[in-house]
Amino acid sequence: MYHYVGQVPRRDPNPQLRAGLTVSPQAFLQQIQWLQANGYHSIDASELDGYFEGRNDLPERPVMLTFDDGNADLYTTAYPILRQYHMRAVAYIVSGFLGAQGRVTAAQVSEMSRNGVEIGSHTFNHEDLTRESPGRLQMELTRSKQTLEQLTGHPVLDFAYPAGRYNPAVQRGVQRAGYTSAMASDQGPQQAASPLTEGVSLRRWSDRFAWARLEVNGHETLQQFVRSLGPTESASRTGE
Repeated sequence: MYHYVGQVPRRDPNPQLRAGLTVSPQAFLQQIQWLQANGYHSIDASELDGYFEGRNDLPERPVMLTFDDGNADLYTTAYPILRQYHMRAVAYIVSGFLGAQGRVTAAQVSEMSRNGVEIGSHTFNHEDLTRESPGRLQMELTRSKQTLEQLTGHPVLDFAYPAGRYNPAVQRGVQRAGYTSAMASDQGPQQAASPLTEGVSLRRWSDRFAWARLEVNGHETLQQFVRSLGPTESASRTGE
């Protein structure tokens, strides 16, 4: 799970928090290069869903690269690197922020959707859904879905909870809105039971509305990034 791929602005109101959420372009490039060199194959959420539904197989060492919020550097920095290395990804977009300062535009979302980036929903206004009324909850879920479907020209079936916050009522709302699965995060007391490093084959389809992800921290080294993936036969290439 990534948020920003770029540099921390000099006048950011919370530079320490932003630094933790921001992976430098150089670090992101190294991570993508390492994944490719060590036999990882990128998949998107539709492929993961299809695997559990029996519609498709997964490649060896599947990895899903996800980007939350729809920040501008998703398009300007991460997207060109992904295309260069033929890596797929999933971008969870806050549709109400499209075109705002520091955010991707509708045209950029449409372009990425045509070129290997699956577009998922991250609500309309990035609200804490656990605090919303039932009516407001459904608006956040359905309006975002409809907006993104108009941009991409196909169903938007995957969702990510803002700040990883959810409860049973929110999960039911996500399902009613027509999403197939939903991503949480690796933070907070309600994370999914199976950590990412256990491998996708150990996950359960019944957990599909609360899948945890591994957040890539802006402070970690390449060696720490590799260790977070769990033991691999190729770890010696990093000097481990």
